[in-house]
Amino acid sequence: MRYFSSFLEDTDISELDVHCDVQVFEWLLNYISNESLPIDMKNVISILISSHFLMMEPLEDKCLQFVSDHLQSVVMLPIDLGCIQERLIEKLSLLVDDETLSDLLDPNDKLKTVLYQHKLKNLLMNRNIGSCVLCKQVFTLQVLDSLDCKSGQCTLGLDGTLTSKHTLDPEFDVNQYIVAMYISTKSWELVYWRCWGIVHHLECTKCKNDFVLVDLLGCLGHLNTDKRMYPCCKRNVYPFTPFQKNGCMFFSHEPERCEIYDKLHNQMEKVLWTQNNPTEAPEYQMTLATNRQIDKRPTSKKRYTQRDRDEDRMSQLIERLKV
Repeated sequence: MRYFSSFLEDTDISELDVHCDVQVFEWLLNYISNESLPIDMKNVISILISSHFLMMEPLEDKCLQFVSDHLQSVVMLPIDLGCIQERLIEKLSLLVDDETLSDLLDPNDKLKTVLYQHKLKNLLMNRNIGSCVLCKQVFTLQVLDSLDCKSGQCTLGLDGTLTSKHTLDPEFDVNQYIVAMYISTKSWELVYWRCWGIVHHLECTKCKNDFVLVDLLGCLGHLNTDKRMYPCCKRNVYPFTPFQKNGCMFFSHEPERCEIYDKLHNQMEKVLWTQNNPTEAPEYQMTLATNRQIDKRPTSKKRYTQRDRDEDRMSQLIERLKV
């Protein structure tokens, strides 16, 4: 127990008080001499919290793995899990895989929301998120050059390829984007899966373009025809149209089967919970206005209105969720 190291170095200490459950502390002392002592559902949370406080990291990791393996049973325990330290929740979020958390039934929301919040931070860590000012699509800057903009103009590259590049929106802020999604859904689970669909991309075998997963239903094309005119838009069929968008309708992209696509298929409703861009929502516009006006608020005394409270709440929420 590394917790006691600093106390034992002080030879003047003759007595040391430890505020801990006697049975738990006895179990910990026995564990020091016998690390094969079993962890069960009745004692895992108490041992986890105590081992973290006493800096017994191997035991702490062992308890976290047990909680991860039995997460459904743990959340059904008749105890308050709010006493688990945030650092432990963060480590637990790395052990729980996405689909296990998605299938978790947590009627009292003891762990599910906080786990999704930490998983969201881990997901967006070291990733730069941007948005196109033309088509409003959100994506990671790492794949910006490989994505086509549906609203942009086609240009001919030096190598002879036709491209339609996104134009970055300088006013886009990922923290405000996340807040807007949460205000719209009141669910960190939906926010997480939407962001998961933004940071992952695949290549479509039909249109031969890369696409972010949230744009799964954005494959531009026509209804198939063997005639000289498309039945969907009544336009003539030309064998070569390099400077025109080849399509009048949107279909589902068809990527090759892989682990990411299988995961998308299983979580389709949560990833594609809306096709509307949250930056167009009134809540998002209110967030932008709040950030611009908070510093301009008059310093003279006046009545503290509900609008003032809403602005303070929005600014605090954005500050807390910055990634």
